[in-house]
Amino acid sequence: MKRAGESRSARKRPGSPKRASSAGTAPKIVVSFRERLIDGFVEAVTKQSYGETKIADIVSAAKVSKRTFYEHFVDKEDCFLAVYEREASALLDSMLAATNAPTHAEDKLDAALGAYFEKLAENPALTRTCLLEIQSAGKRGLALRRRILSEFATALTVFVELVRSEQPELGVLSHEMAFAVVGGINELVLLGVDGDAPLDADLLRRTAFALLRSVLRESGRAAASQLASSRKRTK
Repeated sequence: MKRAGESRSARKRPGSPKRASSAGTAPKIVVSFRERLIDGFVEAVTKQSYGETKIADIVSAAKVSKRTFYEHFVDKEDCFLAVYEREASALLDSMLAATNAPTHAEDKLDAALGAYFEKLAENPALTRTCLLEIQSAGKRGLALRRRILSEFATALTVFVELVRSEQPELGVLSHEMAFAVVGGINELVLLGVDGDAPLDADLLRRTAFALLRSVLRESGRAAASQLASSRKRTK
């Protein structure tokens, strides 16, 4: 029932979203508690190692309570896996975006590799945490790592097929070989972040590109040799 002196518009329904009080004010972007915790984790491991990072550090950086943390994550490892997945997705998005400008397929591949290493170089401490700690994150971590590596391997084979459309003498990059190349590239990154010097994204890009071209040329030669042998047998 309407109380005396209360207008219809003044009454609020439970759960109604709050609106900005001043007209013309730009809407605020509300970051979810989950995203704030993920960002808090990133901030925490940038300042100290993963082993030293406590849930108290994460919630302090996120400016939320421990109760809020446990509403979203089981433990620190659970939060880490969410960070790993988000960062991998952002990394892949950066690679794909970098291929928009170049015209030639080989330049697209080079740009994608450059974007990969530049993104990793932005936060070496986080990169090191992701590459190292995922290997000790149990079965869930192993499954997530394999899925992410598989996604990058698939993207790499797509880039390579674009290059092969312009350079058919190069060999096919199988998904298994692409998986191995991605794993090798990550080891190169790990070597870089273990040192005191900043991660040299350009050097890593050139090294990875040379490795990939070497693999494709060898694969192309092997395929050409196999085709020649097959033709001889059929004569």
